[in-house]
Amino acid sequence: MNSIKFKIIFWFVLIGSVPAIGIGAYAIKQQSEALEQEAIQNQQKLLSQKLLEVNTFLQDIRFDLKEISRRFTLQNLIEAIPTQDEEEVEFWLEPVQEDFSRFAKIRQRYNVIQLARIDGQEIIHVNFDGKESKLVDSQDLPSINGESFFETIRALGEGQYAVLPLMAFDTKVSKGNFRGPVI
Repeated sequence: MNSIKFKIIFWFVLIGSVPAIGIGAYAIKQQSEALEQEAIQNQQKLLSQKLLEVNTFLQDIRFDLKEISRRFTLQNLIEAIPTQDEEEVEFWLEPVQEDFSRFAKIRQRYNVIQLARIDGQEIIHVNFDGKESKLVDSQDLPSINGESFFETIRALGEGQYAVLPLMAFDTKVSKGNFRGPVI
């Protein structure tokens, strides 16, 4: 009798548990898919937000480049360089430094603003440390010809710009030690 009772209970439990296990497994699968979908949507939102931030940053850089390239002082310096009139070039260096300094203070994102000839010889180099700017003496201006970033810049057409990977500050690097974006 115990044996039949045991078998009946066993079959009821077995028959009753199979649908419960199936329903439980289905519910777990549905919940897992819902959580996975929610995670994907959250990642897509985060990615969209980051892409918007990057796009805004690039637009700001584009605006900055247009703004600085339209400066009256810079235009006059650029026009004076081909004349090889050292006095006129010297005359415009300080106003360009002042413009670059004001620009760097307002934007608070640039540490270096450089102007170089197409052959790679720097014409002006202004360093900005967050408080004050310093014009690098003309005798100390290096040639940046051969630098990978300059080769990329040289390949650009008129009206084009490139945003190159940021060069991180590194005390082991004797050249540059950039801490942020460079114009």
